[in-house]
Amino acid sequence: MEQSRAATLPRRTCALSACETGCRRSAAMTPLTTRRLRAAIAAAAVCFATLAGAGDLAPSELRAAAPSGHALALRQHGSANAVAAEQSGQQHWFDGIQAGATQRARVVQRGSLQRATLLQEGGNNTLDLLQSGEGNHAGVVQLGQDNQAGIVQDGIGHRASIDQHGSLNTARIAQSGRDGSARLSQSGSARTATLIQHQGR
Repeated sequence: MEQSRAATLPRRTCALSACETGCRRSAAMTPLTTRRLRAAIAAAAVCFATLAGAGDLAPSELRAAAPSGHALALRQHGSANAVAAEQSGQQHWFDGIQAGATQRARVVQRGSLQRATLLQEGGNNTLDLLQSGEGNHAGVVQLGQDNQAGIVQDGIGHRASIDQHGSLNTARIAQSGRDGSARLSQSGSARTATLIQHQGR
């Protein structure tokens, strides 16, 4: 069983030249830094699509497309940001950016061929992500303050995304079975959404 922690980059990870890999902190966010962060997450999305075969491959095909081992890249800008990451099983991939202050994320990837991306910008945003099974994909963007997001994927070939713009929003997605597809988008403040999806095995 393999485990990979934040800022640990195994061999054959995707190169993201738009921003340093590993943990990096800057004292203040500037417009230039913000533009670079957005460029980095766009580059990560391209890398993500390449590794996953544009998201249209079956889990059996993903196995051939993914690199060996796990890959984890994390960039942190600002203060008091934290990620707890666990990768066990085979060939997981996570790419995250935290900018601002007191961002929190917990990422657990188990099974095989899990893929996840994260962008947090602002302050006090939190993510709780659990992926188990095979070939699940998740993407989360949190821009603002005090937003909470949670995704649980159990099964094969699920796709889920959460976009939060504003403050005090809460979004939860739970998927089980296989080949589910879900997206939640929130803008404004104090909005709450929950989506539970079960696809037959």
